[in-house]
Amino acid sequence: MRGISNCKFIGGSQDGKILEIISLHCRKRLCIESSTWFSKAKDAVKIVKGHSKYKDPDWFQSLCYVYEKQPKKKNDKFIVYQLIETRNIHRCEKYLENKQRMCLHEAQPGKKYCSTHKVS
Repeated sequence: MRGISNCKFIGGSQDGKILEIISLHCRKRLCIESSTWFSKAKDAVKIVKGHSKYKDPDWFQSLCYVYEKQPKKKNDKFIVYQLIETRNIHRCEKYLENKQRMCLHEAQPGKKYCSTHKVS
């Protein structure tokens, strides 16, 4: 199909999988989120599996698998992506008083807040 690329992933959660991706989205690096995340419970931490952590108001940490596009070889049928790192994703720590909940966005890497709530 035109405009669609077959991408093969090596390593991590997607090892050996071949996904059809819109060609425009086949960037140098792709980040694929884990389907599990950590969520706060009353006196414990839950490990949750599902489609989207954003539907869970108590999520606070998840994983992202970062894949890098490999140079195309002459007879390759696929665009090949190799796992280069596993990144921890933390939730923004800003408490929104008017909504009486935490911000749902991801904190910037190595920071406590998202780009909207960053502290100068």
